Amino acid sequence: YFGPRATQGTTTTNLRQDSYLRTMANTDKCPDSLWGEVHQDSQHLAGALWDGRTALQTSGSNFDAAFYAMLVSIAPTADFAEVATVMAAKAGIAFPGVSTAAAQMTTFFMNHGVIGCSKVLEVTSTTTREYYGVATAPDALKTSMIPGPYQLKLKVPTGAQKITVSGSVASGGGNPLMMSTPKGSAIVKVDGPITFNRTASAITNNATKEQALTFATSGTFSQAIDVSVPCGTTSEIHVSLGAIGGGSTFQNVKLVAEPLVNCMLPVRDAGVDGGSRDGGTDAGVADAGVDAGITETTTTNAVGPQSTIAGPEAALGCGCQSGTGAMPFAIAGLVLLLSRRRRT
Repeated sequence: YFGPRATQGTTTTNLRQDSYLRTMANTDKCPDSLWGEVHQDSQHLAGALWDGRTALQTSGSNFDAAFYAMLVSIAPTADFAEVATVMAAKAGIAFPGVSTAAAQMTTFFMNHGVIGCSKVLEVTSTTTREYYGVATAPDALKTSMIPGPYQLKLKVPTGAQKITVSGSVASGGGNPLMMSTPKGSAIVKVDGPITFNRTASAITNNATKEQALTFATSGTFSQAIDVSVPCGTTSEIHVSLGAIGGGSTFQNVKLVAEPLVNCMLPVRDAGVDGGSRDGGTDAGVADAGVDAGITETTTTNAVGPQSTIAGPEAALGCGCQSGTGAMPFAIAGLVLLLSRRRRT
């Protein structure tokens, strides 16, 4: 309706006709498409609706009438899932000759994550989220931690000592969420998503860590948070940014895990000297440095000598063993760097 009439504006603004228009044809899907900005966060819903209109519209304005009927029948507090349910039902009524109309709409909503979106987005250490907005809370929730539109999940296969959250405060562009004073916090939970519960006057969560963000003069932040995830098993670290009362917008948000030191330490190099103490001047003597008190037990089986470490470092969770020829090349390099023994 509006597109053809936009031509009139080009004579005074020197803008292309299509610069006024937005397309609803997309493959956006929740939670990846969420930013925490109201226009962007409706794109996946718009895409599902346009898929439905394209598939079902056969004559007249049946689909548009069904969409209008859906809008006037839902409450202002309706969420995406409620919109999808009501719209599917209205489509079934609007197209009585299409027995699958309601089912088709449900499929489109599922394809775009309008239905069944967990709002937990899995990332890696190289993932950068361009935009992360935390909406301003209503007055009743001004003292609560308001979370962002999704939480980030980072898998750590070998444990982690810390998780570093970095990014910057958004600026410019007339952003309605922009604040004059940077504020914000990171909340963290290991092995399970953070859940939120709202009452009339508060939002609570079950995060196990909360760390206020410290901003540089430039508006950037890089916050390290202790998580102490033990090595040896794959764990998932969940992080959500938020702010008391909301009203914060971040850009280029990234998560990086710092591995546990003891998970990286090599065991005695059984593949080099058969698992025994070095034959030099310190033969049989435990190092007096960082691993003082560590003992080593050597046994022999079908694959050769096996060396097991016990002591303070082992108690931290490594519990590693090595056998003849079993040391990876990467670990062998660390042995050369970390060893403080003289070889003969």
